[in-house]
Amino acid sequence: MTIDVLADVLSVGQVSNQLVCYSEFPEFTGIYFDDPNMASFHIVRRGTVWARHNKGTDPILLEEGDIVFYSNNPWHAISRHMENPVKHISVMKDTLGNISAEHGPVREDSTCMFCGAYELVGDMKHPFFSQLPPVIHIPAEQTKNDKNLRDLLPLLIREGSNDEVGSSIVLSKLMDALLIYIIRVWVRSTSEKNTGWLVALKDPKIGEAISLMHRSPKEKWTIDRLAKEVSMSRASFAKKFTESTGESPGIYLTRWRMDLSVKLLRESNLPLMDIANAVGYESDTAYSRVFKKQRGESPGEYRSSYRLNQL
Repeated sequence: MTIDVLADVLSVGQVSNQLVCYSEFPEFTGIYFDDPNMASFHIVRRGTVWARHNKGTDPILLEEGDIVFYSNNPWHAISRHMENPVKHISVMKDTLGNISAEHGPVREDSTCMFCGAYELVGDMKHPFFSQLPPVIHIPAEQTKNDKNLRDLLPLLIREGSNDEVGSSIVLSKLMDALLIYIIRVWVRSTSEKNTGWLVALKDPKIGEAISLMHRSPKEKWTIDRLAKEVSMSRASFAKKFTESTGESPGIYLTRWRMDLSVKLLRESNLPLMDIANAVGYESDTAYSRVFKKQRGESPGEYRSSYRLNQL
């Protein structure tokens, strides 16, 4: 159930990924990233590096096998040594280059990094990255003890330097899997006292309620009906849902319906009435009113501006 909901969010949000670099880091290398629309990961393939999470914070040492994931922390830096000056990744990318099949094995004495990025390109308002912690650090020992990560990382590294037919597709799928595995590690280690929809999915009843809204968004869901479906009283369900996710069932459902409708507006030629019905509204007027309140423009205006930008 949990992964079905996560897969639903990733599908609607259209999470794209890209390999930023798979490179040996020369002695004085330091790079920084600052794109607020991207989440990124860095895997220490060999050697050690220093990671700084914000401009004013002390760096932490990352060792071989460590993974660090930045979900909503735009500025961060990776450098060979603490004192290295850092340059923007756009400046350094050509200098670093990417290790390819022709490169040969990574030198034993080198420092090597495998870095990638994710972006929600589907214009989704769902709090996917925003409810993750800014930084998730998975030490090498924890990676070794996690079967999924232990099996995945060698494949990911291998495809990062593979020039064979279809390698870009395989690499993209493996990077999608890495994102889910990182989230799984974090969810397992997170206290139930924390809030957010990902943490709430661990609760059998609240997780089932979220799953119901995702599975059948056009249903006439009310707090009473959702509570009945998960065998809770109305008051207990409403209180627990809000405490677990940080918002009411109605707010969550409305935003999810609008996210679904955005995908339909972008990818189909369906009339507004059909889209309204698909996401649980009996009239396009009611749907348009809610859409404009959330998005600041009507569904028709959104569709027109999106298509104009695609030209």
